[in-house]
Amino acid sequence: MRFDWYTATTDDIRGPDMVGELMDVFGQLDHAGIAAEGHRKVYRYDNATAIKDAAGQLCIVRWGGNGGGTNVEANGPSAVPVAAFLRASYPNHRVTRMDACVDRESPGLFDLYHPQLLGIADDHRIVVDHQGDWHRGERGRTLYLGGRDSEKRLRFYEKGIQLHGERHPQASPDLCRLEAVIRPDQRDAKHRAATMTPLECFGSSAWLTDALERYAGIGAPEVQLRTHRKTQLDRAFEFMCKQYRRPLEAKLAASG
Repeated sequence: MRFDWYTATTDDIRGPDMVGELMDVFGQLDHAGIAAEGHRKVYRYDNATAIKDAAGQLCIVRWGGNGGGTNVEANGPSAVPVAAFLRASYPNHRVTRMDACVDRESPGLFDLYHPQLLGIADDHRIVVDHQGDWHRGERGRTLYLGGRDSEKRLRFYEKGIQLHGERHPQASPDLCRLEAVIRPDQRDAKHRAATMTPLECFGSSAWLTDALERYAGIGAPEVQLRTHRKTQLDRAFEFMCKQYRRPLEAKLAASG
């Protein structure tokens, strides 16, 4: 089990300096041909740089705009060293997305666990979505539990077939991957996520825990991602304070 995606933001280092430090990190891991080059700017950032090696892209660093801070995004195997580096060097970072994955390889694995995961979705009343090639199965199938914009989502897919399509002929078509996709949507949860292990990602929800136990026979400790879940009353009170901020401040000042 490992991280397969890690995106986080820190206010503790400038973007160009982060690029240099990450190049050093990958250089120490014996990646050949480490280089940095400009990348497409997204998410309202003013600058973006991709760090690559001879095999392809390793991560992206973005900075300027979007409320400030330096953002780092890594997926695939490079998510592991990037997450470890950020946690060691910039522990106060905020996670916006992290995926934890478990791989298994066996003939018929997807067809065996697909209905079991649907059963978990029904038990917990979780939204289900099917993506990919369900007609012929030539391009791989993907099952999602949880909505596209949910804080927690599960992805189960035929990873080996995907790798074949990406020109990795050595990959087994029987390779399947179960992934917990965590996108914290509150600031305290983003800081909490920066300390969570891949196993704890599956422990952040009862239905994610059930899926992991069913698929891999692994138990996950229960983890609270949020320290406080906003109620409808909380949201109404916040709206009132924003809407009537000036009169409230004037009244407070007049009252001494």
